[in-house]
Amino acid sequence: MGQSMPKPLPTVLLTRPLAQARAFAHSLYAADFGGEVVISPLLEIHKTGATVDLNGCTGVVFSSRQAVELTPVQDLPAWCVGDRTAQVARDAGWKAISAGGDAEALFEKICADKPAGPLMHIRGEHSRGKLAQRLTEYGIPCKETVLYQQNVQKMSDQGKQVLVGENPVILPLFSPRTARHFVQVAHVTAPLLVIAMSDVVANELKDMTLDHLLIASRPTADAMLEGIQILIDAA
Repeated sequence: MGQSMPKPLPTVLLTRPLAQARAFAHSLYAADFGGEVVISPLLEIHKTGATVDLNGCTGVVFSSRQAVELTPVQDLPAWCVGDRTAQVARDAGWKAISAGGDAEALFEKICADKPAGPLMHIRGEHSRGKLAQRLTEYGIPCKETVLYQQNVQKMSDQGKQVLVGENPVILPLFSPRTARHFVQVAHVTAPLLVIAMSDVVANELKDMTLDHLLIASRPTADAMLEGIQILIDAA
């Protein structure tokens, strides 16, 4: 009897903004993923034209790597939502402090560190957690500057093709807004396995038929990579 052929690896479909999707694809390859990775951003970053005035500020708050990349570096502490954002900030020259999680972890880390303030939260138009408001109410004055918008995009032709193919598709979803837009634009007939970064993200998929839904053990890129490996084994 001949040996059966090994089943093909699932395709990983990345829908993050282009720079983040490319960085995550690099992490996948670095983790020895040998399957196909398709990048089809559903959000596109556009600068608002605002400038960051840090005069009088004792530190900054970054809830995304895009905010880091759009902000001129100053010799100040920078509280960052997670390890990847903190690494980008550190490489740029900020005194980066990682909260190692999500917006709630970022709020708790700043409260625990008790900086005098005022701080400046530098963010995109869509940002969860009302961070500046909550910090100010807690007693740590915090202002905010919106440096970019995240505009929705159509699914690319290549993205559409993999979703109606025969090969299973693994879809990592990092934000509720991306998940909500995916449900609106995607036509799916392929087996679809989703790794969601949080319960809030997963909740956007409640009306969608999925072959597998997994929630990351932590709201980090590394946990999303671990989830993809679990889904590869399940596919």
